[in-house]
Amino acid sequence: MTTKRKIQIMVDLCMILLLPLLMAYNLIGEVAHEYFGIAMVLLFLCHHLLNRHWYKSLAKGKYSKTRVLSIAVNFLLLIIMAALAMSGIAASKHLFTFLPIKGGQNMARTIHLLSSYWGFVLMSFHTGLHGEMLLKMAKKAFHVPSLPRYGAAFIRMTVLCISVYGVYAFIHRQLEEYMLLETQYVFFDFSEPLFFFIMDYIAIMLMSAFGGYYLLTILNGRKQKA
Repeated sequence: MTTKRKIQIMVDLCMILLLPLLMAYNLIGEVAHEYFGIAMVLLFLCHHLLNRHWYKSLAKGKYSKTRVLSIAVNFLLLIIMAALAMSGIAASKHLFTFLPIKGGQNMARTIHLLSSYWGFVLMSFHTGLHGEMLLKMAKKAFHVPSLPRYGAAFIRMTVLCISVYGVYAFIHRQLEEYMLLETQYVFFDFSEPLFFFIMDYIAIMLMSAFGGYYLLTILNGRKQKA
């Protein structure tokens, strides 16, 4: 595997690790959240720079259902990340206070809240759309041997169970209310250990990725694969 491929995997892994931490912004502190947000934007830009050939391929080939879905999700994520970056800078209380931005903080916070939850779900869904490719790349990069049949079945069942719990966590954490702006204030239980919060959001990430992976499988008309 080339050095570029290994860098791509590391960038993607770092983005995945940052996602649940960013959602815990009130629990990790505003300063840490702003630093993590800057890191996510830089990683996102790096991800697109490393995959810039994708833009050149847009004018080539046929547009199947799966390709249309993937392109739509990619462009939605571009819009969402741009909204997150701009609203984050406008609503910043620490790292960007030196900028001459006056007014609009309430609107910026609303846009940031809406974009963050949609971005969280769509980035996880996007990972699922490319799940098979990412797993193959990771196995080659880290020299992971193929699992026996029973081992692969155990992992599939584990991911399925976590994903089912992710549905509960999605409802319990009120993500649908934030995504539909039914409420503009996020509730945090400060007595709750950060570990349990992160575990719930990892379950939601797996649920979204699981949905993306199997939706792609259905659209491709292929049998489910490990």
